[in-house]
Amino acid sequence: MTPEPFHAGIRETALRNMLRAPEDLAYPLVTDLHDRPVTMEVISAQPSGRLQKVFSGLLLFPGLLFLILGIIEGNLALIIITLFFCALVGLVFWINAARSNMLWRISWQDDTVEVTDQRWGRNSHWSAPYTAFTGIAVRKNRIMRNRSGSPRTAVPIQVTELVHQNPQKTLLLGSCDPCRGVETRARASAQHIGVPFLGGKTW
Repeated sequence: MTPEPFHAGIRETALRNMLRAPEDLAYPLVTDLHDRPVTMEVISAQPSGRLQKVFSGLLLFPGLLFLILGIIEGNLALIIITLFFCALVGLVFWINAARSNMLWRISWQDDTVEVTDQRWGRNSHWSAPYTAFTGIAVRKNRIMRNRSGSPRTAVPIQVTELVHQNPQKTLLLGSCDPCRGVETRARASAQHIGVPFLGGKTW
């Protein structure tokens, strides 16, 4: 089977680098494919609150005033500094808005899977039979987490995925603390939907 082409645009590439990974946002996640049909909202949209929008506006307002002042006085240094400040505020606002709109809903049916994907600034809905996937795999990763009495540290997790030749269509089944039960559950899930278990790594 020829792999599907995968092209990430500039906007999508930027958001992938700036936003937390799906397994981080979804943690902790465990999907049981024995009981189907089941719908999992892997990543939930988090609409920006009114207070957040007001705060962003208050940050931009003085910047715009200084920009106008710099233009009136012909102060090039003030214009450049103000533009840089406004760009930073705009970038933060853009990233927050992108996270607020992120949604990843997966409906596991008897023989097919239906996906609503609003990550990385895209909005797509697609479905595919389980036979279209390569198999289920378990891999290691690390995510940043606050621990009691200590600053944010990288903690190990195990990520279970239904792998597709097109990376955009690889689906998240689990994101949890490392234990031997993760691989056992992944093997069982592969058997339930009739795909190979591609292997995994445990601690």
